[in-house]
Amino acid sequence: MTSHEDDLRRSRSELLAMIEAQREQMSGIASELQVPLALADQGVSVFRFMRRHPLLIAGTVVLFVIRSRRGVAELAGGLLGVWKGYQYVNSVWEKLLPRKQLPHDDLETTMNLERLES
Repeated sequence: MTSHEDDLRRSRSELLAMIEAQREQMSGIASELQVPLALADQGVSVFRFMRRHPLLIAGTVVLFVIRSRRGVAELAGGLLGVWKGYQYVNSVWEKLLPRKQLPHDDLETTMNLERLES
């Protein structure tokens, strides 16, 4: 055997050892992330269920509102808080990442202006 073949065999065995070490690291990382990813999957499942069954969710909310002593006032206050939170987050989001002007936006604006002028 030549020294070149020996070098290739040595390099191959070193690479195989590195691969095995990386597999063990990945296995450890995957086991650490298993529980958080399972929780995230459950959250996604709940969200999808809520999107598919809006009437069931609305009925449940109405049931809780009816059974609650404070009822409608409590729900209105909660909805107002959610709306204000949405507006705040949306305004911050727009400041950080302004919406790109799309070509059709310019066309719509131009058409609306022409219609108003005529």
